[in-house]
Amino acid sequence: MESMLFNHYSTFPILMLHPNSHGYRALLPVLMERKEQTVIFLTIPANATTAQVFSELLCQALSGQIGKVFAPFDGKQGLQRWSRSFVQTMKSISPYLLIIDAIDYLDDAQATPIFRALVEAEMPGSQTILFGRRIPATLFMDAALLGKVALLPIDEDGMFLDYMRPREKRILVEIHAFGQGRAVVRGTPVQDWGGHLPRALFLYMADKVMATRDSIFEAFWPSLHPRQATNVFHVTKRKIKEILDVDLTEYTSGYYRIATNLEVHYDVFKFIEAIQQAETPDEQSAIAHLERAVSLYRGNYLMGMTQPWAVQRRSELRSSYGEALRTLSGLYNATGHDARASGLAARAQAFAPQTAAMGAHP
Repeated sequence: MESMLFNHYSTFPILMLHPNSHGYRALLPVLMERKEQTVIFLTIPANATTAQVFSELLCQALSGQIGKVFAPFDGKQGLQRWSRSFVQTMKSISPYLLIIDAIDYLDDAQATPIFRALVEAEMPGSQTILFGRRIPATLFMDAALLGKVALLPIDEDGMFLDYMRPREKRILVEIHAFGQGRAVVRGTPVQDWGGHLPRALFLYMADKVMATRDSIFEAFWPSLHPRQATNVFHVTKRKIKEILDVDLTEYTSGYYRIATNLEVHYDVFKFIEAIQQAETPDEQSAIAHLERAVSLYRGNYLMGMTQPWAVQRRSELRSSYGEALRTLSGLYNATGHDARASGLAARAQAFAPQTAAMGAHP
C-alpha cells in the first residue's frame, strides 16, 4: 500500500484510503516514519463540525508536533483569506505529509476551502492523506479539485467502489452481508435502520434479487393472515424507502425485483462469482480468483441474524468458504508455496462442516 501511495498516486495532492479498506491503522506507523516529508498527524473528534474547529486542530498539530505557531480561524476574517495565510505556513515546511484520521466527523463543505487553498498552492512533493468511514463528497466533487483528489484502492470486484464515477442516473447501492451486515447508498453508510425489520427485509431482497409475495411472507410472517402480512410488508417497504431515499424494489410479472435504476454491488454475489471463475485449468488464474473470494469473506453471513432464511444462507456460504480455503491451499501446495498452503489448510479446518457454531466467525 505504501508504494501505491507514493509511486502510483504521487501526483495527487489529496488522497483518501477507501472506506472499505481494513487494517489501515497498520499503515499509520509507516507513514509517521516518513523521512522525505514533514509529517503532521491529527484525528478529527466527533464534535469537530466547523471550519473554525478544524483550523484549531490544524494549528494545534503544527504547534505541538513541529513547533510552528499559527493562529486558527476566528471568524473575523473570511475563511478563504485565512486559508491563503495558512498555506504560507505550510509552504515553509513543504514537502509535508498531512495525515487526517476520522475525516467523516468533519463537515467537509466547511473544510473544503482549506483543502482547496492547499491544492492551489501547488507544493510539489506535499500530500494530504485522509482516513474515514465515508468519503467527503463535497471535497471530491469540488470543480477546482477535479483530478487533484484520488480514492484508493479502486477494485469493484473486491468491493472497493469508485464513488465518483458517473453512473448515468443510476443509484449506487453497496451491500456488505459478510459480518454484521451493512449498506452504503451513494457513498454514505446507512446508520439507522429504524428497527430490525427494514434492515432484514432489505438484506433478504438483496440476496434473493427477485421473490414472490408468498415467498417473502413465508420468510418473514408465516403465522400472519395474508392481509395482515400485506400491511406489514408495505409499511416496511415504505420505511426502507424513507431510510434509503430510494425505492428498493419494483413489482413485475408476479415478482418483487431489485429496482432497475439501482447499481447494486453485493459482496456475497462477488464472492460466489470469484469461486466460479476459479474453475479454470490455469493455476495462477484460479489462485487469483480464490484469493479474491477469501478476501471478500469478512465474517459469517449476517452474524447474529436468526431467521431461518439467514441461517440457511449462512451455512451455505460458510461451507463454500471452507471449500475455497481447501482448494486454495491445494493450489499453493502444488505450486511450491508450502507456508501459505499450510496456513490456509489450518484456517479451512475451522470451517469444516462439523465444526463451530454458525453465527460466529472463528
